[in-house]
Amino acid sequence: MVGLLFMIGGVLGFLPILGFWMLPLGAAFIALDIPPMRARIHRWMEKLHARAYPGEHYPPLKQDES
Repeated sequence: MVGLLFMIGGVLGFLPILGFWMLPLGAAFIALDIPPMRARIHRWMEKLHARAYPGEHYPPLKQDES
């Protein structure tokens, strides 16, 4: 639900508070609900974390216990 709201807000990116930055964030929230995409988002976050904090390790992805 949050992902859809962010994507709708991203479409209204010409408004001052809402912006185009909301589209990729909304897509990331939606991808977290799809198991194969969850691993891709985790790899993306590892790369961002490595760039922001060199030398520190990002926590491993926890597998669902279902």
